[in-house]
This record gives sequence, structure tokens and C-alpha cells, in this order.
Amino acid sequence: MKLNVSGVMKNENTSLDFDYSFAFDPACVTNERQLSFSKVAVVGSIVNKAQIVTLSFDAKVEVDAPCDRCLEPSRETVAFHGAFYLVDEIHDQDNEYLLLVEGDELDIDEQVLSCLVLELPSKHLCKADCKGLCAKCGKNLNEGDCGCPRHELDPRLAKIRELLQ
Repeated sequence: MKLNVSGVMKNENTSLDFDYSFAFDPACVTNERQLSFSKVAVVGSIVNKAQIVTLSFDAKVEVDAPCDRCLEPSRETVAFHGAFYLVDEIHDQDNEYLLLVEGDELDIDEQVLSCLVLELPSKHLCKADCKGLCAKCGKNLNEGDCGCPRHELDPRLAKIRELLQ
């Protein structure tokens, strides 16, 4: 969403509130092809207080992905916060919290997506205690035991076992 921020940037003790949602291409935030996202819901404001202009927002998105342990579908809500200072010129190139406003408009979607990238979980689970798949037969262990032996000796170590008996 592009917002005209010129009024807030120039006038002290002013603010601009926003509440919207938007869809995006998943390739913008991840290279995992199995992930799908709902629209991102964003609520926030731009505030000029004592000539310090801040952008802050709260956002959330639903992420659908296969469970990393059992491959069943999983859905997770990712909620995150973003806060930036808006400036019309930058002297410190390394400060990641400064946003340069060129002209009168600011595209907030870019900042929301950059914050989302940092908040995406590295592991997707259908439930916290997911048991996964059996390494031998591939059965989903959340549905019950498969009957495969759990502690099978590595065949490379069979001779050592014979020596110990």
C-alpha cells in the first residue's frame, strides 16, 4: 500500500493510521515451493512527534505448509511487528531502522514483507509433539505404532557385538 506521507513528514504532532490486507507472491519471501500464504493483515500508524517520524505496524499471516516430520498439512499463524524511522535523507547507510522517503509516497508492503522474512519459522510442524514417519516403513507414527523394531543394530557393528558376547 502506498501512502502519501508528506503531511505527516512536514507537520509536527500529526499521524496517519492504516488498516489493510494484501496478497503477495511467496517467492518474495521464501524459496520453499510448498508454502502458501493467506493475505497479510496489517494495522499501524505513521506518527510525527517532535519532528521524529515513526512507522510502526502489527501484521499477521496464515502459513500453510507440509509438516517437516510427517508431511501432513499444517497451518500456522505468524504474527510480527515492525518499527522504523522515516527520514528524507540518510547519513548512516548501515542503520536498518531508517527508511528513506523519496517524494511524497511510501510503499509499506516492502517493509512488511522484509519483517515477515525474519519471522518465518524454520520448521513447520502439524503439532508440537508430532512423531513423524517411521524410518523403516514410512508409516505415520501419529496414527499408531507400525511394528518395526525400534533399536536395530547397525550391520557395520555386528562383529563388535559378537566379540562382546
